[in-house]
Amino acid sequence: MYERAHDYQQARVEYQLALDSGFQSAELYNAIAWLDIEFLGVAPVEVEPYTTRALTMEPNNADILDTHGWVLVQEGRAREGLTFLEQAKMLSPNIYCIDLHLGVAYLKMGERTLAVDHLTRQIARSPEDRFSQSAWKVLVEMESQAERR
Repeated sequence: MYERAHDYQQARVEYQLALDSGFQSAELYNAIAWLDIEFLGVAPVEVEPYTTRALTMEPNNADILDTHGWVLVQEGRAREGLTFLEQAKMLSPNIYCIDLHLGVAYLKMGERTLAVDHLTRQIARSPEDRFSQSAWKVLVEMESQAERR
Protein backbone atom coordinates (compact mmCIF):
# COMPACT_ATOMS: atom_id res chain seq x y z
CA MET A 1 0.00 0.00 0.00
CA TYR A 2 2.76 2.46 0.92
CA GLU A 3 4.76 1.58 -2.16
CA ARG A 4 1.78 2.25 -4.43
CA ALA A 5 1.39 5.63 -2.70
CA HIS A 6 5.10 6.31 -3.32
CA ASP A 7 5.75 6.53 0.40
CA TYR A 8 8.90 4.45 0.10
CA GLN A 9 10.25 5.29 3.53
CA GLN A 10 7.11 4.01 5.25
CA ALA A 11 7.03 0.97 2.97
CA ARG A 12 10.60 0.23 4.06
CA VAL A 13 9.60 0.55 7.72
CA GLU A 14 6.72 -1.90 7.24
CA TYR A 15 8.90 -4.40 5.37
CA GLN A 16 11.46 -4.23 8.16
CA LEU A 17 8.72 -4.83 10.74
CA ALA A 18 7.67 -7.95 8.84
CA LEU A 19 11.26 -9.13 8.76
CA ASP A 20 11.74 -8.36 12.46
CA SER A 21 8.59 -10.32 13.31
CA GLY A 22 10.16 -13.44 11.86
CA PHE A 23 8.55 -13.44 8.43
CA GLN A 24 11.13 -14.25 5.80
CA SER A 25 10.75 -14.66 2.09
CA ALA A 26 12.87 -14.02 -0.93
CA GLU A 27 10.32 -11.47 -2.13
CA LEU A 28 10.53 -9.57 1.17
CA TYR A 29 14.32 -9.38 1.06
CA ASN A 30 14.17 -8.32 -2.58
CA ALA A 31 11.51 -5.67 -1.88
CA ILE A 32 13.66 -4.16 0.86
CA ALA A 33 16.71 -4.15 -1.41
CA TRP A 34 14.76 -2.61 -4.29
CA LEU A 35 13.43 0.22 -2.15
CA ASP A 36 16.84 0.83 -0.64
CA ILE A 37 18.77 0.97 -3.91
CA GLU A 38 16.13 2.50 -6.15
CA PHE A 39 14.37 5.05 -3.98
CA LEU A 40 16.06 5.54 -0.62
CA GLY A 41 19.68 6.10 -1.60
CA VAL A 42 21.09 3.41 0.66
CA ALA A 43 24.70 2.52 -0.12
CA PRO A 44 24.89 -0.59 -2.32
CA VAL A 45 27.24 -2.32 0.11
CA GLU A 46 24.47 -2.10 2.73
CA VAL A 47 21.87 -3.43 0.30
CA GLU A 48 23.82 -6.41 -0.98
CA PRO A 49 23.15 -8.66 2.06
CA TYR A 50 19.42 -8.43 1.33
CA THR A 51 19.83 -9.38 -2.32
CA THR A 52 22.24 -12.15 -1.43
CA ARG A 53 19.73 -13.59 1.04
CA ALA A 54 16.92 -13.36 -1.52
CA LEU A 55 19.09 -14.99 -4.17
CA THR A 56 20.00 -17.83 -1.81
CA MET A 57 16.31 -18.51 -1.25
CA GLU A 58 15.25 -18.21 -4.93
CA PRO A 59 18.26 -18.43 -7.25
CA ASN A 60 16.18 -18.59 -10.44
CA ASN A 61 13.88 -15.63 -9.78
CA ALA A 62 14.45 -13.07 -12.55
CA ASP A 63 13.41 -10.09 -10.42
CA ILE A 64 15.84 -11.09 -7.68
CA LEU A 65 18.64 -11.71 -10.18
CA ASP A 66 17.98 -8.26 -11.64
CA THR A 67 18.02 -6.53 -8.25
CA HIS A 68 21.16 -8.34 -7.16
CA GLY A 69 22.93 -7.56 -10.43
CA TRP A 70 21.89 -3.91 -10.26
CA VAL A 71 23.18 -3.58 -6.70
CA LEU A 72 26.53 -5.03 -7.78
CA VAL A 73 26.70 -2.59 -10.72
CA GLN A 74 25.95 0.30 -8.36
CA GLU A 75 28.65 -1.02 -6.04
CA GLY A 76 31.23 -0.72 -8.83
CA ARG A 77 31.27 -4.41 -9.68
CA ALA A 78 29.78 -4.16 -13.18
CA ARG A 79 31.30 -7.32 -14.62
CA GLU A 80 30.01 -9.41 -11.73
CA GLY A 81 26.62 -7.69 -11.80
CA LEU A 82 26.32 -8.25 -15.53
CA THR A 83 26.30 -12.01 -15.00
CA PHE A 84 23.17 -11.76 -12.85
CA LEU A 85 21.51 -9.21 -15.14
CA GLU A 86 22.04 -11.43 -18.18
CA GLN A 87 20.54 -14.40 -16.31
CA ALA A 88 17.53 -12.26 -15.41
CA LYS A 89 17.11 -11.18 -19.03
CA MET A 90 17.23 -14.81 -20.21
CA LEU A 91 14.59 -15.87 -17.70
CA SER A 92 12.31 -12.88 -18.22
CA PRO A 93 13.25 -10.72 -21.22
CA ASN A 94 10.62 -8.09 -20.51
CA ILE A 95 11.42 -7.13 -16.93
CA TYR A 96 10.47 -3.46 -16.93
CA CYS A 97 13.95 -2.13 -16.07
CA ILE A 98 16.33 -4.83 -17.31
CA ASP A 99 17.62 -3.04 -20.39
CA LEU A 100 18.42 0.09 -18.41
CA HIS A 101 20.40 -1.99 -15.95
CA LEU A 102 22.18 -3.91 -18.71
CA GLY A 103 22.93 -0.68 -20.58
CA VAL A 104 24.50 0.94 -17.54
CA ALA A 105 26.49 -2.21 -16.74
CA TYR A 106 27.86 -2.41 -20.29
CA LEU A 107 28.68 1.29 -20.24
CA LYS A 108 30.63 0.91 -17.00
CA MET A 109 32.58 -1.89 -18.65
CA GLY A 110 33.41 0.28 -21.66
CA GLU A 111 31.10 -1.59 -24.04
CA ARG A 112 29.51 1.49 -25.60
CA THR A 113 27.73 -0.23 -28.51
CA LEU A 114 26.05 -2.79 -26.25
CA ALA A 115 25.16 -0.04 -23.80
CA VAL A 116 23.43 2.01 -26.49
CA ASP A 117 21.59 -1.06 -27.76
CA HIS A 118 20.13 -1.87 -24.35
CA LEU A 119 19.36 1.72 -23.43
CA THR A 120 17.53 2.15 -26.74
CA ARG A 121 15.52 -1.03 -26.08
CA GLN A 122 14.55 0.33 -22.67
CA ILE A 123 13.25 3.51 -24.23
CA ALA A 124 11.34 1.62 -26.93
CA ARG A 125 9.65 -0.61 -24.34
CA SER A 126 7.90 2.21 -22.51
CA PRO A 127 9.09 5.69 -23.49
CA GLU A 128 7.28 7.56 -20.73
CA ASP A 129 8.24 5.54 -17.66
CA ARG A 130 10.99 6.53 -15.26
CA PHE A 131 13.33 3.76 -16.40
CA SER A 132 13.16 4.99 -19.98
CA GLN A 133 13.70 8.54 -18.78
CA SER A 134 16.81 7.32 -16.96
CA ALA A 135 17.96 5.56 -20.12
CA TRP A 136 17.54 8.84 -22.04
CA LYS A 137 19.65 10.64 -19.47
CA VAL A 138 22.42 8.07 -19.77
CA LEU A 139 22.37 8.34 -23.57
CA VAL A 140 22.50 12.15 -23.42
CA GLU A 141 25.44 11.98 -21.00
CA MET A 142 27.21 9.51 -23.28
CA GLU A 143 26.73 11.87 -26.22
CA SER A 144 27.93 14.83 -24.18
CA GLN A 145 31.08 12.96 -23.15
CA ALA A 146 31.74 11.93 -26.75
CA GLU A 147 31.46 15.56 -27.90
CA ARG A 148 33.97 16.69 -25.26
CA ARG A 149 36.60 14.32 -26.64
